[in-house]
Amino acid sequence: MHKLRPVPASSHNRENVSIHKDLPNSSRVFVRHDGVRRSLQSPYQGPYKVLSKSDKLFKLLINGKSSFISVDRLKPAFLASEDEPPPAVGKKHEPVTTTTRCGRKVRFRIDPKNLR
Repeated sequence: MHKLRPVPASSHNRENVSIHKDLPNSSRVFVRHDGVRRSLQSPYQGPYKVLSKSDKLFKLLINGKSSFISVDRLKPAFLASEDEPPPAVGKKHEPVTTTTRCGRKVRFRIDPKNLR
């Protein structure tokens, strides 16, 4: 028994998780839900606003409360720019009214989206 030596324990840690290259520059991120999901449930929740950043933790605003989340669970959110002005709205189109042979009036609604 005196000749037996301990064997080093095996390493059971998780594999390295890749971090997106744009994550440090993101103002909004998605958070991965690691629990059991229902069918058709999205693996990510969000997007959430980033309050502060460090190498391993991001401080996010989730449901009005600040929470610290590890970067391993984050994915950058690529959203449309908030600086873009909304599309210009032209004058309102009046419905076109026609009379049928029976004397009934029919109004056709013109959708401005189809005029472009």
